[in-house]
Amino acid sequence: MPTPNPDPRHIRSHWHEARSGAHYAGGRWRNARAAGRDPSRVARALAHHAPNLGGQLVLDAPSGVGRLREAIEERGARYVGLDASPSMLAEGSGGGFVQGSAWALPFPSRTFGAVVCCRLLHHVPDEGSRAALIGELLRVSTGPVVLSFWDSASWHAWRRRKGVRRARHADSRTALHRGELERLVRAAGAEPLEYFSSLRFVSQQTILIFRAKASCQD
Repeated sequence: MPTPNPDPRHIRSHWHEARSGAHYAGGRWRNARAAGRDPSRVARALAHHAPNLGGQLVLDAPSGVGRLREAIEERGARYVGLDASPSMLAEGSGGGFVQGSAWALPFPSRTFGAVVCCRLLHHVPDEGSRAALIGELLRVSTGPVVLSFWDSASWHAWRRRKGVRRARHADSRTALHRGELERLVRAAGAEPLEYFSSLRFVSQQTILIFRAKASCQD
């Protein structure tokens, strides 16, 4: 397996620009429906796989401006958001934000009742860093990890591979085969539980929920 390289350059550099937080809090989403997709999927995943989060800490990493906060707090959980970008954190409200790296979470093991990692993995181009990220998310969770990724079987991913859909700028984002992601999850000592997407083979953004095996948490 390649050596992990959890360097901030794995994250698109403009997220660290002064205006990135304001953009993500406002103009990043085409409309309310687009803005609501990720929160609704996260809420659904937590309702199915962590129904008793009342009073527990839940980590959102990377949190960005905290747009998943409501979906997490409506489960009765206490929100903690972590992001590497000061600009993103400056736009967050409600407290509970920490600056840091998702590859070196500044928390003891088994701190959180659940962990959410949304819209990061498709920016990580090498397998070693994906594996390191999954392992770190599992380390701090006593419950499920809710991880989003780009599904390589989707219509949008196929169009990118064929050059039908071209990015307007250099784009290193990577879609993964479900089997490839499951292999990394199992290698980390966890069990894949369920996938959530708006529509299989159409929706590129997909969520995998997984949990550490009991023997790995002892």
